[in-house]
Amino acid sequence: MDSSTFDEGRIQNMAITMTRHRVVLAACALVAAVIAWGCSGSDGPSNIPDCQVGQELCSGVCVDVGANRANCGACGKSCSSGEACNDGKCVLSCTGSTTNCEGACVDTRVDSANCGACGTACTGGEVCSAGKCAPSCSGGTTQCGSKCIDTKLDNANCGACGKACGKGELCSNGACAPSCGAGTAECGGKCVETENDPANCGACGNACPEGKVCSHGTCSVTCLGGSTKCGGKCADTAVDPANCGGCLLECASGQVCSNGACSLSCVGGTKKCGNRCVDTAADPANCGACGNSCTNGQACSNGTCSLKCAGGTTKCGSKCADTVTDPANCGTCGNACPSGQVCSNGACTLSCAGGTTKCGSKCANTTNDPSNCGACGTACTGGTVCSNGTCSLTCVGGTTKCDSKCVDTKSDSFNCGSCGTACDSGERCSNGVCASAGTGTGEVCGVGTTGCSGVCVDTSSNASHCGACGNACTSGRTCKNSVCVCNPGESACGTGCANLSTNSLNCGACGNACGANQVCAGGTCMGITQGTGGAGGSLTGSALPKVAVMAAASTQGPDLQAKLVATKLFSAVDFVSVSSTSTPTLATMKTYDAIVAWTYSSVASAFGDNLAQYLEAGGGVVLADYESQETGTYALTGRYQTDYTLSTPVPSSNWVKTPVTLGTINEPASPLMAGVTSFGYPSTSSAYHLPASSFNKNNPVIVASYSDGIPAVVRGVINGHTVVEINGSGASTTSYSSGWDPASSGARLFANALIFTIPSPTITTSKQLDFGNQQVFTSSSPQLVTYTNASNVPQTITALGLSGSHIGDFAMAPSSGLPVTLQPGDTFVVNVGFSPAGTGLRAAMLSATIASTNAQATTLLTGTGN
Repeated sequence: MDSSTFDEGRIQNMAITMTRHRVVLAACALVAAVIAWGCSGSDGPSNIPDCQVGQELCSGVCVDVGANRANCGACGKSCSSGEACNDGKCVLSCTGSTTNCEGACVDTRVDSANCGACGTACTGGEVCSAGKCAPSCSGGTTQCGSKCIDTKLDNANCGACGKACGKGELCSNGACAPSCGAGTAECGGKCVETENDPANCGACGNACPEGKVCSHGTCSVTCLGGSTKCGGKCADTAVDPANCGGCLLECASGQVCSNGACSLSCVGGTKKCGNRCVDTAADPANCGACGNSCTNGQACSNGTCSLKCAGGTTKCGSKCADTVTDPANCGTCGNACPSGQVCSNGACTLSCAGGTTKCGSKCANTTNDPSNCGACGTACTGGTVCSNGTCSLTCVGGTTKCDSKCVDTKSDSFNCGSCGTACDSGERCSNGVCASAGTGTGEVCGVGTTGCSGVCVDTSSNASHCGACGNACTSGRTCKNSVCVCNPGESACGTGCANLSTNSLNCGACGNACGANQVCAGGTCMGITQGTGGAGGSLTGSALPKVAVMAAASTQGPDLQAKLVATKLFSAVDFVSVSSTSTPTLATMKTYDAIVAWTYSSVASAFGDNLAQYLEAGGGVVLADYESQETGTYALTGRYQTDYTLSTPVPSSNWVKTPVTLGTINEPASPLMAGVTSFGYPSTSSAYHLPASSFNKNNPVIVASYSDGIPAVVRGVINGHTVVEINGSGASTTSYSSGWDPASSGARLFANALIFTIPSPTITTSKQLDFGNQQVFTSSSPQLVTYTNASNVPQTITALGLSGSHIGDFAMAPSSGLPVTLQPGDTFVVNVGFSPAGTGLRAAMLSATIASTNAQATTLLTGTGN
């Protein structure tokens, strides 16, 4: 007897065919044969595996007969279609959200006799809602008899309890119709939402395994696209009335869910349709009006069903165009950019923004553009795709990308039919269906595959059995031609692979780790900075402002600098000297939140020009009038003098020189006068201050006057910018005989003036959002970035964008379309997710453009891949 044919099945067949009086003889012969094999060394049955407890040897493979459908309870006893093997018995197999309860498939989420689990019955008039006995239904369902029903989709209770659809009709969005509406599909005679139905995920009958949810038509461990896992479904808690702001937070009858809060009306340009807030300009189920559903293949654009353009493109004529980058349709269809300009973020400009690069007449994202991968003109070829600026392998030849591997789902037992669907022990994958690995005739695997641990694999591409059974590729490597290799663009570092251009643990070279608060960009470690946390406010974003004294007086300027430092109201106070040959640049000025300036000697007109541009860019300016407003050599000139002063320069002979103290305070509640009890210029011969007649420009407001009745502190708003003038020198008598009294509240007055001129924020948000540690190539739970209108007038957010080293690692999903206008106090939410493509610190900047200031509110996004 050949050892390759020695198995249980053969013994059983022999025993069945033997007559009763030959059983003893056969058994003796068999024992003798076994003894002979045991004494013959290498020729014995050494390839017979030792099965674990609970397993039996069936057709040469150890299987769990308590759970194996092909060998249920005993070898060769297979379960019928629709049955599963449970404790060695073939029982009814229930799919989707149903459970086998005493031979019947019931939905334990709504069945009051089996609520949450088989045999758990609700009592006292309670109903079963979301698997729990409760006095009333939740999750958007309605009590119909003793059950909680989704009247949007139930054929027997369509729109209301007992309202049954007629023959040939289906219930879609609470109305009986000949076919299912947008967002639903007919599955088994019912309309279901295949985007989030765990029993029909992406397609009818595609049930998600236990522990996974249906998100955007894909079975996933976590929810995608800004949605949240609520039970077995993914819900948009910004608009879902059954999960408003959080899971199971149900809005009351008559209320809608808008921006995650229950309300009587919709905000942000949305309209109430049923109990949901929808954008009828873009919602395919309510296009132009509630209930107007677009057909398959159409999209809702401006309230009209039309050609469906994918990938963020827009229908322009008879084609789909990317209005963010298309120079022929920039921002809107038909808006062509002039020659020499490019289309960047939907606007014609000379240069590209948002981390994109000018390639010809277009702005390209070189991190993922296959025509400009890593650099302009570098096209990915040979079946590769552009990933993080590098051309990498894509799956060909009928294979599918499952995680980081290309597999044949028709024969891969770990991904049989679809990614993640693994066959049981003792089964192989045949044409995408799990089947018994053998029939007792010696057949094991098909052509091109090898049996490894009871399953058939392609060792030329299987990362767990690369080249040979059990040879597993380490993390980050794929199996190619039976060899474990790194993906294109990555280098072997230790036992793993790393992109040396972007990996902060292997930056430029293996083992070269970047420091704290540094990321790897182009193979170089670079520092990261926090976002602004808003727009329209402090230029530096410092908790305490950073200010500067800019004066043409080398001793007077440091005097005021020291006194401002002593107030402890600023994070930093610098002195910057100005002269006719030395003018601070606009870039230098913009490193400060506010500037106090005056002249004592000649300055260039460029100083006044730069001050005006600085004010227009959001900086604060306080002007000390002496000698800035004296005609002649020492006068302040340039655009600030012509456009933004509140007084008119006069000759030195017209200046008032008599000593003064603080007189009448016209605005005692003004922040300019907070803590100011005294102020004046004590010199008996040179207490220089402008006459009252000089304050005749741009509608000045007199906050306080001197003891002689002449304005002391003056404020104004010019073209939306707040300015302040203090009538006198910026220095005290500590450094200048004509200065203000250092024993007075002069330092506090100048400090108040600086803070007063800093613009208030129009929009506020987080400066940084950190996702912490996240496994590489997995997606985090979404986190929120909230924008608040902190001003007293409406503000409009026109655009959102990502820039920086790792923009491909972060995804954003706004709670509504753009532009969006926020009333004072209103908020706008953006869901952000993190999926690291490499190890170490990853970072990108999220920017929101504010129309009123054309400035950006920025938030630093960070996370660590591991």
